[in-house]
Amino acid sequence: MKHVNLEKLDKIYPNAYFEFYAGCNEPGYDDKPMIIADWNHVPNHVFDKIESLGYACEWSDEWTNCSECGRGIRTIGDSYEWTPAYQLGDGEILCLDCIDPSDCYESLENNPNRAVTTEIAHKYPPEDYGYTLVTDDYVNDFHPGQNDDPKTILKLAREKSPEDRFLFVITFKAQFDMGFALYRKN
Repeated sequence: MKHVNLEKLDKIYPNAYFEFYAGCNEPGYDDKPMIIADWNHVPNHVFDKIESLGYACEWSDEWTNCSECGRGIRTIGDSYEWTPAYQLGDGEILCLDCIDPSDCYESLENNPNRAVTTEIAHKYPPEDYGYTLVTDDYVNDFHPGQNDDPKTILKLAREKSPEDRFLFVITFKAQFDMGFALYRKN
């Protein structure tokens, strides 16, 4: 792969703010080197040339890099079904390969405002980390009867089992609705 001189590109197109990521760790994308920029400030032929050299060219307002490995992570959805494939920590963002699933799950326990995303749950099934499925048919959307509320669900679960720890997991996401499950820590 031919080297791209980002310093030179920054001088020619100073408002593009080029960045290099050594790879990509986003489901559905190839793991190849990335050039991130505000492509509105770069002519199409430059974009095309960089892509022809084997780099993925992505938008700087939609991507960041993993604090641990440096590979690219999409932070803005590209479809209604998209869910984050990363964990936000204390001043860091970790890709799917760099998160510690046990720590991730523990940080989300008993919190009705946060849930494990489909991407994380797919790669690291909660059952493999000591969780048992309680119910997986919760739905929240605009239709009557599909108004399951995690706050109410957690309150009822904690009343029945005050010592237990619970975890919400997103099971699907669409334009106007989403499904989620409740797990209990064994």
